[in-house]
Amino acid sequence: MTIIGQGELQMKKSLPLNLENAINSYSYHAYISSILLHDIDAEEPNVWFSNLNVLAGNRDVEWTQTAIADSNSEQDSRTFKSSSMQGIDTASCRPGDISGDKDCFTFICTKASDHKGLEVDIIRMKNTSVWAKSGLMIRESLEPDARYVYIFATPSVNGVVIQYRESQGQGTHYENASHLNAPLSLRIERSEGEIRLYCGEQKEKRSLVKAVPFCFSSETYIGLALCSPENNAFLNWYSSNYIQLYGYKDFSMHQMPFDFNVGMHVDRNFFTFCPYLRTQMIWLPLIERLENNGNDIIDLIISFLEDGNYVDVDLNEFYVPDRRAYQKYERPHTNLIYGYDREKKVFDLVGYASGNLFRTSKLTFAQLRSALMRSHDNNILLLKIHPYYNYGLNTKMIKRQLADHLNSTDILAHASISRNYEPNISYGLAAYDCLIENYPLHQRDIRPLHVVYEHKKLMQIRLTHLHCEGAINDSAFQLLNEGFKELEKLSIMCRNAQLINRTSKKTKNIDKILKRIEEIKNGERDLMPVLLGALGNEK
Repeated sequence: MTIIGQGELQMKKSLPLNLENAINSYSYHAYISSILLHDIDAEEPNVWFSNLNVLAGNRDVEWTQTAIADSNSEQDSRTFKSSSMQGIDTASCRPGDISGDKDCFTFICTKASDHKGLEVDIIRMKNTSVWAKSGLMIRESLEPDARYVYIFATPSVNGVVIQYRESQGQGTHYENASHLNAPLSLRIERSEGEIRLYCGEQKEKRSLVKAVPFCFSSETYIGLALCSPENNAFLNWYSSNYIQLYGYKDFSMHQMPFDFNVGMHVDRNFFTFCPYLRTQMIWLPLIERLENNGNDIIDLIISFLEDGNYVDVDLNEFYVPDRRAYQKYERPHTNLIYGYDREKKVFDLVGYASGNLFRTSKLTFAQLRSALMRSHDNNILLLKIHPYYNYGLNTKMIKRQLADHLNSTDILAHASISRNYEPNISYGLAAYDCLIENYPLHQRDIRPLHVVYEHKKLMQIRLTHLHCEGAINDSAFQLLNEGFKELEKLSIMCRNAQLINRTSKKTKNIDKILKRIEEIKNGERDLMPVLLGALGNEK
């Protein structure tokens, strides 16, 4: 049996996925936010850890938390004594990176002296960047260009990585050690002529992943090293997108009649506008050719997952448990596969379960064979987090989109050279008029009102992020935050009233919903100019 990309067999694997704060009005929004938006809260810590222990020697350790940076004037430090860092279980990644010929990071360290090594459990990491780093380091000095050996976790598909600088002031070498993400356990040991590095899902399951030939003097430093190239680059991107709405003048014309106007879609690949995702579309004829050459579809999907790809696949949900259509009627719909277990012969699946709730479930290998849509118009779409892309906060683009939303102008009008002009769509504030006109005739579809709610929720996230980044001042933030909170409350009331209508089959809430949509539109018309003014000079 031939398996494309087959390496050493693993029994199971699960890629990172987070359902909290997901934008789930449409599946592609839900998949993107579940892959990227791991944290949008305002908590200061980036990393949660426990059991930071030296392995041998004097256990009454004096720990110092210091900032390794190019300039001594940037350094700040504090010292405390503890044998196992009891009560110290959170830390913030210093903006910067451990890379190239100089480093910039937070180091919770002690002099190695007679200590054999160090261990720690990484409980949780914020996904501030695909290359946020948290792990154990042995370092020759506190100079930014010092020699070191480092094993660290990332919050992304980069997993656990080993990195070291063999000569002071030189570049670094790195290699992937494991696909694991937090929670996990790390260990670093000094041995004669080498540094031994371990990782595992927990302390009892740690295994040796690398022995790096390396000699240090006895007066080296050992500790927990943390950094992040961005404060939250994903939020930089989200804050610069999901700003404008569109609506069809007749909702019956399209399956997605009301949505965010977020970017170009090519060949049903709705993910191409997100720079943090690499996408690859594999059409059914190619899948069939691979199968004819001895590649089983189950092994193909597993090989995609092994390579760090989330698998977006069209399934007939008649065969998919925990779906509204299961064993009742045919319903083709996209689902996302993010993990597998060979022993149990199941895939980890996320999609819209019974009750239209976005959640995870299991799908057996046999059920996938039955459910896979086999029309030549179907495809398998692979989604993979870009391993090194960085998106800066773009207030110029934010202002442009806010102005186009306010003026009901299509932000993508210039792209008509690569798409057909569509005269039956309204944009920005005018999209609310489409919603008001169409809602009484299309009450069964909850998505339009859910999009309105998510639009307001994302505005709150955007305002908070812009404020944290210094793009808007305190007084403007307070005014705008209160104003958009009221609009978010109105949007929640609209959505919940529609849910009541759907369950009770009554129509008494229609007039209230229409009135609130009009209030939301008018509220945005008043607040958008204030936000445009608050953003001031463009970046």
